[in-house]
Amino acid sequence: MHAKRALMAGLVVCVLLLVLAASGAGLADAARAMSPAAQTDGLTIPYAGKLAGPDGEAIPDGAYDFTFALYDVATGGMALWAETQTGVAVKSGEVNATLGKVTPISETALASKLRYLEVSVRGPGEGNFTILSPRQTLMPGVPASPNVLDCPHSHFTDYWGGTGSSSYGLEVDNIAGTGDGVRGYSGATLYNYAGVYAINGGGTGGGDGGSGVYASSSNGYGGYFESGTYRALYAKGAPAWYAAFIVNPSGAAGTGLYVDGTIFVTGGKAGFVTDVALNDGPEPLETGDVVVITGVADALAGENPVIRVRRATAADSTAVAGVVDQAIVMQQGPQDAHPIPGVIGHEAHLADSTAIQPGQYLMIVTLGAYKGVKVDATSGPIHVGDLLVSSGNAGYAAASADAKLGTVIGKALQELKSGVGLIPVLVTLK
Repeated sequence: MHAKRALMAGLVVCVLLLVLAASGAGLADAARAMSPAAQTDGLTIPYAGKLAGPDGEAIPDGAYDFTFALYDVATGGMALWAETQTGVAVKSGEVNATLGKVTPISETALASKLRYLEVSVRGPGEGNFTILSPRQTLMPGVPASPNVLDCPHSHFTDYWGGTGSSSYGLEVDNIAGTGDGVRGYSGATLYNYAGVYAINGGGTGGGDGGSGVYASSSNGYGGYFESGTYRALYAKGAPAWYAAFIVNPSGAAGTGLYVDGTIFVTGGKAGFVTDVALNDGPEPLETGDVVVITGVADALAGENPVIRVRRATAADSTAVAGVVDQAIVMQQGPQDAHPIPGVIGHEAHLADSTAIQPGQYLMIVTLGAYKGVKVDATSGPIHVGDLLVSSGNAGYAAASADAKLGTVIGKALQELKSGVGLIPVLVTLK
């Protein structure tokens, strides 16, 4: 027998963290969730570890004595709780015990998200306990050892579950700032098996009932998907529901989806089509303005050129480019793994109907039904279905009975008998 033994920290930490991560509220809540008798007899915590010799060699099977103690400091200090368990069976170095079996753990001893466990061991025939160093950090998700990923214990068929309406089934935190919180790997060769598979089965009514996976980041990607040989992301929704719902908190002025590549759609598309433009005129543009082409600017997204536009001032112009929607900004992070090449917008996000100043970027509607286009009916009423062209009133469209090729903005979807106003238009440039 060796007088000194080393506890393999990877396994101890691995098992303890998985148990104590049952609730994000604290260690006491986690231990209480694992202990049926917690309310009357104090708290207990399942414990597993592995003993080895000082150089990692195997130790004999047998009955060993252990002392467990909890501290609120990594070294020194007074024990908040301690107990000794004798005759604990050790086989192939594996140790399984229940902390609190002899002396139940009080909630006070665990009333924190940070505690340190000190373990001492005494082998068969030995007179003194050997303290295993260092103490193990008990805090959900905080690795106390660089060997945490060397845990040899298999967790196949293990069950981890929350017990309250807001409890976590499993919480894994990495506060080091340089690694992954959760990493999943599958060696399966079939497409329908995943490294990480998550289901939320809590509702059948659809809508915002919860997520199978929720990912958030304060400074980086909320989710990052990559595949070397197949699709990086697969989304499938229930009938009559979206397969994917993408929201930019800045509103319609922000980019909801940026695609560096070709988009294939086998179904229909609802909504109008827009393109990026730059206000090249001497005055601000507003939602609903009819604009004309003045040239081209540097690419803003990929290799797509940016159209230079300004408010239309001439009637029946063949340079019509579309209708102003609103300002847009495309931001790029300094450490973006896939930066957007070209010019980067520099103005704050602007709300719908806010004026777009000269030199600012905007979206112009080039196809589809749009909510409001400035129209002028002073020279004649506008009827549903009328072809619209630019008018002599800057930024406005007017009806035309003999519109020439290249001047058509679209078709009126609502009538305007006289004066000026905003009406919905089916934009069909031709």
